[in-house]
Amino acid sequence: MFDRVLGLPAHPLMIHAAVVLVPLLALGGIAYAVAPMIRRHIRWPVGLLALAGPGAVVAAKLSGDQFKKNPNMSAPQQQAKISGHENFGNTTMWWTLGLGVAVLVLVLLVRATTASPTRRGPDDTLVTPRSGSTPLVLQIILGVVTVGLAGITMYYVFKTGDSGAHMVWDGF
Repeated sequence: MFDRVLGLPAHPLMIHAAVVLVPLLALGGIAYAVAPMIRRHIRWPVGLLALAGPGAVVAAKLSGDQFKKNPNMSAPQQQAKISGHENFGNTTMWWTLGLGVAVLVLVLLVRATTASPTRRGPDDTLVTPRSGSTPLVLQIILGVVTVGLAGITMYYVFKTGDSGAHMVWDGF
């Protein structure tokens, strides 16, 4: 399944989904974490990206495993370069899976801010609306984790893509 698509090697085709979806996941997760006012507008797209991004990376990794077995790639020099690229790809996959879980938890636990005005609480103090019922400390922790994972994931997406591009354009 991950070997060929319409007679073409699947890996060069599948990586494009990962190259698009993972940065969108990272940016969407950061936006959701740091901009409460737009959460209600991006909640569903970011939640779907939390599933699609890791799925695209897993598909790219599995297709890369099949591509590596191609007899045209059997030279020791090629296998050494492929091994380095594969290591970056494996690391990217794990960080992306972590980012996807963190963003999904963030989207499920931290709701959009409500548009209701400030109101009086039971003890006659002013109560301002807050994102859902998730404690602010948990929102901050989830936000920091999401932003950190997004940064690390983007670094590894870049390193994986760069090593793969150098293999192709430098003639292996």
